[in-house]
Amino acid sequence: ASQSALTYLLKAIERRPTDASLWSQVLILKYFLRQYDAQFINALKYMVVYDPWKPFMQQTVVNIGLATWYQLPKTVPPIVIDTIERGLQIQPKVIEEAIQKHRRKWVVCVHAGDKPKLAQLCQMTN
Repeated sequence: ASQSALTYLLKAIERRPTDASLWSQVLILKYFLRQYDAQFINALKYMVVYDPWKPFMQQTVVNIGLATWYQLPKTVPPIVIDTIERGLQIQPKVIEEAIQKHRRKWVVCVHAGDKPKLAQLCQMTN
């Protein structure tokens, strides 16, 4: 059933390749299937490319990105970090809770660099 759903979603994406909500469904399904492959990574990337400011998209990228942090290739964490920075601008409490829930504050803060909202979060204790 899951593979059928994935096939259906990929066919829908062929018709509407810039639909971030379709990409989010692919990402969620791949996450539940524990398939952290090229389709998973592309879904993560395209969600951010096509709808970077939508709160649901940010929450999905941040939660799944942090949950799979150690399974991701090195090209993906910057996408998650940039999404965290954007998310801290419009939904800071939700993003902070996601970081806390996944216990990733220290790995996230390593990447704070020139991101003011993230640097500010990382200076806070807890």
